[in-house]
Amino acid sequence: MELNTLRETVNTNGEYSCGDIGVSASEWLGLLKQPEARKYHEALFCFLREPNQKGSCTSVAQKYGKSLNYYNGNVKGFSQWVQKRLNRFRVIGIKGSETFWPIAMEKGWQTKKEFLWLLRTELTEALRDLLMEHLIEEFRKRKPFYGYEESYKWQLLDNTEGKDALGIIRALKGKNIVANAYVDPVFNKLNKEKPSELIVCGEHLLDETIPIDKRIARFKQEMQGLGHEDWKNFANDERTASAILTCAYPEKYTFYKWEVYKRLCEYFGYDINKKGTNFGNFMEIINNLVAKYGETVQQIMLSEIDRYKNKPLNLAIQTLFWCLKDFMLKEMDAAKQHTSQTSTDEGTDHSRFDKGVITWKRHKNIVLYGAPGTGKTHSIPEYAVRLCCPTFNANHAERSQIVAIYNQLKEEGRIAFTTFHQSMDYEDWVEGLRPVVTDNNQVGYNIEAGIFKRLCEKANDTNTQEESMQNDFPRNSSTLPDGENSSKPYIMVIDEINRGNVSKIFGELLTLLETDKRKGNPNAEKVVLPYSKEAFEVPANVFVIATMNTADRSLGALDYAIRRRFAFIAERPYALDNEGFDRDLFKQVSQLFINNFDEYEKSNFDSTFKLQAADTLSADYKPEEVWIGHSYFLMHDENGEDFTNDRILYEIIPLLEEYIRDGILTTDAQTTIDELYDRAIK
Repeated sequence: MELNTLRETVNTNGEYSCGDIGVSASEWLGLLKQPEARKYHEALFCFLREPNQKGSCTSVAQKYGKSLNYYNGNVKGFSQWVQKRLNRFRVIGIKGSETFWPIAMEKGWQTKKEFLWLLRTELTEALRDLLMEHLIEEFRKRKPFYGYEESYKWQLLDNTEGKDALGIIRALKGKNIVANAYVDPVFNKLNKEKPSELIVCGEHLLDETIPIDKRIARFKQEMQGLGHEDWKNFANDERTASAILTCAYPEKYTFYKWEVYKRLCEYFGYDINKKGTNFGNFMEIINNLVAKYGETVQQIMLSEIDRYKNKPLNLAIQTLFWCLKDFMLKEMDAAKQHTSQTSTDEGTDHSRFDKGVITWKRHKNIVLYGAPGTGKTHSIPEYAVRLCCPTFNANHAERSQIVAIYNQLKEEGRIAFTTFHQSMDYEDWVEGLRPVVTDNNQVGYNIEAGIFKRLCEKANDTNTQEESMQNDFPRNSSTLPDGENSSKPYIMVIDEINRGNVSKIFGELLTLLETDKRKGNPNAEKVVLPYSKEAFEVPANVFVIATMNTADRSLGALDYAIRRRFAFIAERPYALDNEGFDRDLFKQVSQLFINNFDEYEKSNFDSTFKLQAADTLSADYKPEEVWIGHSYFLMHDENGEDFTNDRILYEIIPLLEEYIRDGILTTDAQTTIDELYDRAIK
């Protein structure tokens, strides 16, 4: 059979191409599934995930960590294999010799620094199909929902069938479809104060004669208009709008969440739309996949959802992506050379918290330390819930769920919270005398337990009850996960521990904090308290977690005796996978503190990665102590409004200038500050 000769050309715009090579998406998919092609998949996926599927070996190598030759060799090798396998065409380059890159690549452009290539449209489609089939097989391993409980979504669709917008809004309360902690209070208030206006707003959202993006924008504006000026949240985000739309038209829409949309786009190589149009783009992607894979995915979970009336295929696809979002992230990270070599999840929040809890269990007392904005106090519910509720799957839970359980633990007395300050002393912490007025108007003094002693007494009471009832302790909480009341840790939270005189506050109890000095241990110790004259010991099920700001040297330092009784966990800045996080600004400011930011980023923000101090950082400080935290770079408020300029002008710049005055940063940092100022006022 004579081969068809295709000739590469270059037009006046410098665009190289050999035109259509006659390989359909289905034929590409068949080729990709061949065992011989598997070794090329990783390199092809890297080009798929470049913006618009356009990249160079240089850009891909920089992003994923392997050598330029690795990507060059794999794309060329794949193209040669395809040409040989099909044996029906060959491509002659502009220099007259046979060339292979144009087989996999539709077009190419020579720039001053590199050669850019555009992946073929049909090959792009085939690679996405290959990835989707891979996800389906992974999902099938743990059917019906990959270890999650997702059937409540189908139940909600049945419960809201035929309801108007207001009925749907009421049904969403507490269902974990929206961010209930923020959305429910808004809807409750508007339902009481402005029900008719809320109905009109909902009807406008459900008006199918208007394009979806315009309806989303109108919903955002109208909901904000219904709220009060001092409200921080208006329940007008795309996730909330999608929930109302899905309950009204389940065959046309499905539930949306930014995290899932972003992960989906990154994994399959779709461009992320601008804010306000994400849901429409999400539905376009989902609907395309429904046409190909909807029935297949639904069959995997059919045994669990068959009892429901409403079974839209788009919800089956959405559920697969929600359940596999962490799996997709892990696979994308594995494409990076450092990840494949070290095989660590250290850069993820979940792994960090899980490992921190292991340390906490061993030492009983931990301090989360770091600079402002690193999320020390924000992390406490994550640690506390994992410690108190080990069977609860915190790694796959909404933040609102974790906070709700944390608050329930506080209400039950399992968690006590305090902030240390200069006026706090032993009497506040352990016990002291408190003046009281007697019945005959005389002043007397009662012995009153401090916050830590009260917590220890509760922990002791629990242990006594459990022993006497032979561990048959009755559950008294309907909100904690099953099985979380039979073994009950008690937690003392100390915010800003170094703002107080720690030795003065703890007194003789400092010795009792040690693990082997706790009640029930062979080396257990007791002390006689000075006021009550009672023997006191710290129960083994009492855990202490504290936060410490390391940027302010004016605060009290912890002496060695105190440090020996605590494990210290650094809370480092890292890039957040959140809508509104300004990654470029985070990098720009971070480079004032470390000079190996790119390597730290490539390590997936591994908490064990060794940071190298930048030249603009004083030699008296370590980066971990003063590096501005990631929360400063969240540039959207609760309503999704961008306030980047305000945050730069009134939070980031003042803090950096204070760092220069305090000698933390050198005056060379002023150049970056000036650049930030110019950006903010434009």
